[in-house]
Amino acid sequence: MASRPNFTLKQLRYLVEVAECSNITEAARKLYVTQSAVSVAISDLEECVSTKLFIRHRAKGAQLTADGAKFLIEARDLLQRAGELQDFGAELQHSVSGALNVGCYFMISSFFAASILSRIREIYPNLRVRLIEDRLDVLQQAILAGRCDLAFIYDVDLHPGLRHIPLMSYPPYVLLSETSPLAKKRSIRLRDLAKEPLIMIDLPHSRTYVQNLAALRRVELTVAYRVSSFDTIRSLVSHGHGFSILNQHVSLAAAQGGKAMVARPLADDLPPVKLVLAYTEGARLSKRASAFIEVCRAHFASAYRQPHFGHRSDM
Repeated sequence: MASRPNFTLKQLRYLVEVAECSNITEAARKLYVTQSAVSVAISDLEECVSTKLFIRHRAKGAQLTADGAKFLIEARDLLQRAGELQDFGAELQHSVSGALNVGCYFMISSFFAASILSRIREIYPNLRVRLIEDRLDVLQQAILAGRCDLAFIYDVDLHPGLRHIPLMSYPPYVLLSETSPLAKKRSIRLRDLAKEPLIMIDLPHSRTYVQNLAALRRVELTVAYRVSSFDTIRSLVSHGHGFSILNQHVSLAAAQGGKAMVARPLADDLPPVKLVLAYTEGARLSKRASAFIEVCRAHFASAYRQPHFGHRSDM
């Protein structure tokens, strides 16, 4: 039988905050307590578990020990369970309430996040979703560290410690100005694009995806511009500076001062990119996480799946 714990949930909360800040003074400021209160709580916790959790530095810096990092994972899990128990006690009926941290790849959140959050607010008014936008690699680490309960990411280089729920597949397509000679084609092969200027999303996974597509068909694409936003891509394409290979379905309306655009499917048999909802392997999904997942499944099941080929207006 496990021994009765001598530490408190407050001590665990202080532990998590110090670990995230790597600084006792900063952690105390965020917790609205004194620096000495945090220092004493951490020392008492270390004494309770007979383990050194932090290495202290001058100027109140604090770095987790190897044992401290392992203990932190369990502490986060216990605090989450304690929060769920508190929610359960506050609302013994079968409602969904409480906070849920959801990550989203910053390049794609504008395509669906607002619709999903609106649906959540309508069905589960007591569920508070905190949206965290970041890069794919950062979000994976956030899930593993317990800072995100779920995250919308692509199934590219997924960490083995993650499980995922498939939501949508997005085949690649070509975005062109309506003035491009290639716009007259109903579909385009990669070899047709070899000598055309490519406007590439210069982010690790997006860049690698396009490069892999070209490698599959043994085509060498000519990169003219490297950008990091869909708005810049649309502006450059609209003004006739080149084409782009995308998966998400952007507006075909003319950018300011430019021409309308067209979307054309790639005739080559090429792999799509897949949007998934990821969470930690072995995690016990909370009621609120399960409810959020079901809303997402319903949203993407009814979503329009094909790019707006052949049209100039918005979706």
